[in-house]
Amino acid sequence: MPENQKAENLLNLSLDATEEERMASPVLRAGTDAANEHWEVIVKFHGDISRIAGEDIKVEILSAGYGIITLPKRYIEALAALEEIEFVEKPKRLYANDGAGNFASCLYSGNLGNDYKGRGICIAVIDSGLSFEMPAFRNPDGSSRVLYYLDQTQDREYTKEELDEILLNGNDDPADRPTPDNSGHGTAVTAIAAGNGRQTDGSVNANLIGMAPQASLIIVKLNTGANSSFPLTTSLMRAVDYAVNKGVQIQMPLAVNLSFGNTYGAHDGTALIERYINNMAEVGRTVFCVGSGNEGAAGGHAAGVIEAYERERVVEFTIGAYEREFNLQMWLNFVDSYEITLQSPSGDFFAFSTESDMGLTIRRRLADTSLLIFVGAPQPYSVNQEVFLDFIPVSTYVNQGVWRLRLSPTRLVSGNYSLYMPSSQIKGGDTRFLRPVPEQTLTIPSTAERVITVGAYNGIFESYADFSGRGYVTRLSEGYISVVKPEIAAPGVGILAENAYGLQRFDGTSFATPFVTGAAALLMERAILGGTDPYLYGEKMKAWLCRHAKELAGTGEVPDDKTGWGGLCVAEI
Repeated sequence: MPENQKAENLLNLSLDATEEERMASPVLRAGTDAANEHWEVIVKFHGDISRIAGEDIKVEILSAGYGIITLPKRYIEALAALEEIEFVEKPKRLYANDGAGNFASCLYSGNLGNDYKGRGICIAVIDSGLSFEMPAFRNPDGSSRVLYYLDQTQDREYTKEELDEILLNGNDDPADRPTPDNSGHGTAVTAIAAGNGRQTDGSVNANLIGMAPQASLIIVKLNTGANSSFPLTTSLMRAVDYAVNKGVQIQMPLAVNLSFGNTYGAHDGTALIERYINNMAEVGRTVFCVGSGNEGAAGGHAAGVIEAYERERVVEFTIGAYEREFNLQMWLNFVDSYEITLQSPSGDFFAFSTESDMGLTIRRRLADTSLLIFVGAPQPYSVNQEVFLDFIPVSTYVNQGVWRLRLSPTRLVSGNYSLYMPSSQIKGGDTRFLRPVPEQTLTIPSTAERVITVGAYNGIFESYADFSGRGYVTRLSEGYISVVKPEIAAPGVGILAENAYGLQRFDGTSFATPFVTGAAALLMERAILGGTDPYLYGEKMKAWLCRHAKELAGTGEVPDDKTGWGGLCVAEI
């Protein structure tokens, strides 16, 4: 059995890995500071944990019994042993879910887009930052529409007054302004949700007007940290905590846009990040809109059910050339037991058991690749058993070619298995399963139950975009549907948007999500501020958007696992 049942499997493996192994594996070193051996961990707790703070231990209390603790590695085991600590996870890296859209979303088919502009509603964009100087994010008098800007890279909050000092009084000191949105991703996302189309010459480009062009803004620039060019889930949790509590403080309805995700996890809502966002979705008058990710056609997921008559099931995958990092997560039902054999492209192989090796870290070398494997056990929030395999190159690259996993049941009751590769943003196109399964390719945290999960479709042809992450429809009985993911789809192909680099066209659920976020802001303006429905937020907003979704081409039975209840259509709501 694992020594620490209150620590997730990936954290157990990271703790057991050598310093050399961690530094060679980006997934294991995420959230660690190699210089002084301080680690970030996410905790679920009860009671008062502030007492453990000290010179070497930083405690950040988030909402709803969650927290982030930064401490030396040597203290983590003792931390998990505390009675107040319910569970501990390590951070994960997040990846961006990389304008005919307003018309495709029926914005101008009724009165909503003409009569409502998002006035009195706040949109929070948690992303790569914002080029706030652009006219699209300023009021007619030149002042900022941004009420608060949290720059995590500086660990500094900027108020509207401070931003206005920059915009109106010419304060150009770099030390007194947020760091630039170098990728332009966050700026483009914000423009789709809330840009007003205003250009530097004072004119308004009608093609660039966002969904809610008069909404106020809260911007959080995620910190990518010292060891990665990608933000971590700890950064996202801090951002969510900040934005939601700001919405409560300023007493404004809040629509939160998240266009980041990752593939690590069981995809069943049991990770702490999913559970945390579910809790925060119930704070204030809040709506969360989260992109379903771009893993639908990436070949990074395999799954199936092993039947009683099968002696083994072989899962084949290719690792392409020049892969510097690679890992696999396998999720199994704990009622089953397997002997698992991993075979390299050269034919070398070794086997291990999900039963006798449970709780152990296994080290093997096949050809020029070192394997670091952890065989997990069920944990307080999950009935699944995880097997994590980290492929670490001995020299520069992981061995390319066809690898094989043989699953040989020694006890078979369920037979369900599911495997995930890393995000398509950090692996080559040739690295994929030979028989991929596009279902359940949502990225986390779009798997959280209480968010509106947004898929992407082509607004010109009104057809599903194959890259869009696919989910599931749970039917408990004839005619009764309990869960649908994604709930809705929005235009996400060839979307015209503006950032500091000029006009560009974008593909991805990153750019579908802000259409829904902006639509939610308009509906809250009409219903909450207009007095027709003071409770139009949270799950109620989701219900209305789903009820009035429009049929898309080629989707078949509605709801489905690609576009949920259909395409965003706000005209009739």
